[in-house]
Amino acid sequence: MSIFWWEKKTIKDLKINLSREQIKKRSRLLVIDNDKPDDLKIIDSMRNSDYAVDYLPDIIGKEIHKLDSGIYDLIILDFGGIGEEFGPNEGLDVLKYIKRVSPATVVIAYTSKALGAEHSEFFKLSDGTLKKDAGIKESMEKIDEALNKAFSVDFMWNAIILSLNIMPGSIDDLNLQNMLVKTIEGNVINKIGEKLNGIVSKQKLGQCTIGLIGKLIQVYVEYKISGITSAAQAIKGK
Repeated sequence: MSIFWWEKKTIKDLKINLSREQIKKRSRLLVIDNDKPDDLKIIDSMRNSDYAVDYLPDIIGKEIHKLDSGIYDLIILDFGGIGEEFGPNEGLDVLKYIKRVSPATVVIAYTSKALGAEHSEFFKLSDGTLKKDAGIKESMEKIDEALNKAFSVDFMWNAIILSLNIMPGSIDDLNLQNMLVKTIEGNVINKIGEKLNGIVSKQKLGQCTIGLIGKLIQVYVEYKISGITSAAQAIKGK
């Protein structure tokens, strides 16, 4: 592919579109709910569909680092009876924490509790809603939709600039998009660290941002390799 360095590139030029099987293979999910796991049929449904799913009745003590690490692509989060260590607002305080420390994690609000108007922020800040009494088909469709979002170029990029406190659509945002896409497409990924330091201050470039950029690159490489493999198999089959 020919790269003209004077042409401005945007993150959409990467054109990543993972298949359901690719997403299933590389995604990791977490259910946080104080109900007994045997009562949460959704966990069995996801595991039976070969998704990697962890379960926690609450986030306490050392479990908090699991949110900080950004290892989960999707968290299905209950509201009531959890999050005491985060504040008085139960699931809402946990949700706010996740959005702050792991902006690339999609969070689905998962509850059967009738919440009042004062709890509307829980649903507003979440990336989607799933009722506990929803059927298996509807639940799995919502989960697949949420994972598609987690691995979309736009969502991953928004998480990156959010971690850098860069305004979407700003000159810094556009310059960073241009640099990253050209570096990836030009197959000089080993130069990304050097080029990032030319655009972003070291104070902003923390482990969270580095991890997010790494995820974006991994997803892109996986998608390109799968395309090459599919093309080779098609040629071989002729």
